[in-house]
Amino acid sequence: MGISRFAYTPIFPLMKLEFSFTDKFAGYLASINYFGYLLGALAGGAIKWPQDRTKSLRLFLTANIISIVAMGLTVDYSYWFILRFIAGLTSGIVFVLIASIIMDFIAQNGLPSWAGLLYGGVGLGIFISGLLVPLFNFYGGWQSAWLGLGVLSIILGTLTWLWVFDERTEIKSQTTNQQNATKSISLPWLIMSYGLEGLGYIVSGTFLVAIINALRGFSSFSSSISWAFVGIAAAPSCILWVKMANRWGHIAMLKLAYFIQVIGISLPLVLPNGFGAIMGALLFGGTFMGITTITLSIARNMYPTQSSKVIGYLTFVYAIGQMIGPIVAGFLTTQTGSYGAAIIFASVVVFLAIILLTFGTSDLRVYLSPKNKLREDEL
Repeated sequence: MGISRFAYTPIFPLMKLEFSFTDKFAGYLASINYFGYLLGALAGGAIKWPQDRTKSLRLFLTANIISIVAMGLTVDYSYWFILRFIAGLTSGIVFVLIASIIMDFIAQNGLPSWAGLLYGGVGLGIFISGLLVPLFNFYGGWQSAWLGLGVLSIILGTLTWLWVFDERTEIKSQTTNQQNATKSISLPWLIMSYGLEGLGYIVSGTFLVAIINALRGFSSFSSSISWAFVGIAAAPSCILWVKMANRWGHIAMLKLAYFIQVIGISLPLVLPNGFGAIMGALLFGGTFMGITTITLSIARNMYPTQSSKVIGYLTFVYAIGQMIGPIVAGFLTTQTGSYGAAIIFASVVVFLAIILLTFGTSDLRVYLSPKNKLREDEL
């Protein structure tokens, strides 16, 4: 998933260099991927999947991998849009399916901290692509980067085919250390803040390498390596955020993650040098998947027997933000001639997510007592 969704970030500056397309075009190409992701998330939450979700997972995962490989086989712009749409559509469905399968297993076996391992995989994919894209590009250009990552995806996808099974048992309605909240306002507040996260984070998620590449003294190679720093921070971050959330409270840690992300997004603008670029990449990488992990954990614990539906809702609004963000950022960059306005836009949007959570805190009360019953009739 880290390769399928985010390898475009270090590869698109290489494609831009060869074809001389604008940041506005790059934003549209990114947004078609997130439009597909939006539809995939909606379908993932709305479809009544069979009892065994493994076959569906394998089907859409295979289509996703094919879309990665095919990006390296064409130079036709129209095919790029089709392939990135397919990648997004299948990513959204795969994300909902794998998250619900694994989080159901985690809930059934009393292993809440293991959620960090699942989402840490995205960070691992980002780290690998950040390291390999410059290497593949050196030997064969941007097309070899897509093809090389596609081969790696085939290997990883094969492991998923062999090792992932959907073994559902009865989910207990009450578990120790679960979260519970009043639903009438809590879920909408959570959904709105998560939608703003999708809108804000994706600016860095799409343009970070290009932003750093525009800084004085950075080559295309060194700016691409900056994406590896995002992955280095993202891979273990989910586990750390889960542990901190279990100790100090999920909502408090979610607000902290948002605040740190605002700093990470802003740093390349505030400190336009190597230190600002690296620290910005680390802070951004260390928060965006942690935010996903905490948010979906809250929602999953609120509605334990309807995980696919509630994860689908959240992923849907997140995808709406992801679709709009690159278009806005690409337009601002093209109009102003720099990435400054796009960075400010992203920082303000993510800060607004903190404000929404603050307003909704009274409705997002966290109960650690197993005596609290989870109501689901209004979902």
